Amino acid sequence: MTDNPLNFPTATIVAQTVPKNAFYKRAKPQRATALKDFLTTTFERITWLYKLHPDTLHIADGRQVHEIDVFLCTLKGTSYDERLLSEIDALLPRQTIYLIEQEGLFDLLMQHKAVSEQGTIKPSGRWERLSKVDLSAVPLRLEGYDMDALYAHLLGQLSQLGTLSEADYQRADELKRQAERLQKQCEALQKKKKQERQYNLRLEIGRTLKLRQAELAKLEKEIATIKNKIQ
Repeated sequence: MTDNPLNFPTATIVAQTVPKNAFYKRAKPQRATALKDFLTTTFERITWLYKLHPDTLHIADGRQVHEIDVFLCTLKGTSYDERLLSEIDALLPRQTIYLIEQEGLFDLLMQHKAVSEQGTIKPSGRWERLSKVDLSAVPLRLEGYDMDALYAHLLGQLSQLGTLSEADYQRADELKRQAERLQKQCEALQKKKKQERQYNLRLEIGRTLKLRQAELAKLEKEIATIKNKIQ
């Protein structure tokens, strides 16, 4: 692999191996051992690939985002625990993208991190991802007049929501999650209706199902409206 797998500007390239203790040493003592075991058993090596920063991109600093780091994590096996990766990510004081390499393909992940008025970074616990990506297809573009806009644009790409602002991302993300919950309810109601033998109960389930389907259609329309607004 080249030192520039995402074809980012040369000035952003770091391409340095990072000791794993640089991550778990930030953890509380009661979690350090578990995170150390996770990193050492899951990843062959971790490379700091890129530093996306006003100085390396020649764009304005953001009010909330000042640097985005990109790490390449080469797997030893075939899987990784996202919960533990999320815990590691929460220890890092900036927005971060992970490339998880496995057999020539890559998962690209970034956890949304909100910034408080006091400047504290708080992870959302939600990963946005592109799975099993061929990097030759150039999956990420760097666009934005400042670091805040760049971060929002990366969120829009990794979430596949296409949003260009963090506010639109958060709104579309919440609608998407509501839609996912409703979709599961609709599937459960369809299954229940199919299994129900009593005619009156089937009618009642059917009415509830139609209501949920109408709510789902409304949410999907709202999500499409946000996407169309940006296109």
